[in-house]
Amino acid sequence: MKVSCLSNSGAELPECYVDPGSGFDRTTIFPLELGKEYTVYAVTLRQGGVWYYLLDERGVDYPVWSPAPLFEVTDRRLSQYWLFGFHNAGIRPGDAVFAFVEWSSDPLDYYDKLSDGDTEARLIFRKYRDLMELEFDTQADRPAAEDLGDGWMMCPQCREAWQTSVNGALVKCPNCSTILRNPRL
Repeated sequence: MKVSCLSNSGAELPECYVDPGSGFDRTTIFPLELGKEYTVYAVTLRQGGVWYYLLDERGVDYPVWSPAPLFEVTDRRLSQYWLFGFHNAGIRPGDAVFAFVEWSSDPLDYYDKLSDGDTEARLIFRKYRDLMELEFDTQADRPAAEDLGDGWMMCPQCREAWQTSVNGALVKCPNCSTILRNPRL
C-alpha cells in the first residue's frame, strides 16, 4: 500500500483523531513531507480512526503512526505480508492491526521492542521493509529488468545478472541498487 501526503497539520484532522493525551491536537505538525509518497508498513484501527505506520521525516528507522486523513491512497493493494491482529487489553484496548506476522500476532509487544531498538525486532522490520518497498510500483516510466529465464534477470544500467524469486512489482539490482520493474509480472 502506498500513500501520498496531502497535509501535515493537525488542524485538518476529524475529531476522532484529536487526542491531546496522546500528543495529537489541532496545533500538531506531523513530520511529513507534502506530496511525498510513503510505503505503508502496517495499518491500525483505533477509536474510529485509521492510522498508517510509515517512515516519516523524524529520522528514526522504524515506522511511526500517522493519521490516514493526512494522505491520499496512491496504491490501495494490501501487502501480501499482512495478517490481521487484534489487541483488547491494557492501555489501548480494542486496537486492530494489519501487519506482518510478528507484529500482528502481538501488536503492542512487538512495536515496543521495535521502537526501543531491540535488535531482533529491527532485523524483522528491515526484512519486511525491503520486501514491501519492492511490492508495488506507482512510477509508470520506470525501466524494467531484462528477463533471462529460469529466474535470472539483468540490469539495463550495469548489465549485472542475478537470480531472484521476488514476487513484487519491483526488483533491486544487487550490483548498482537500481530499482527496476519486475519483467515477470
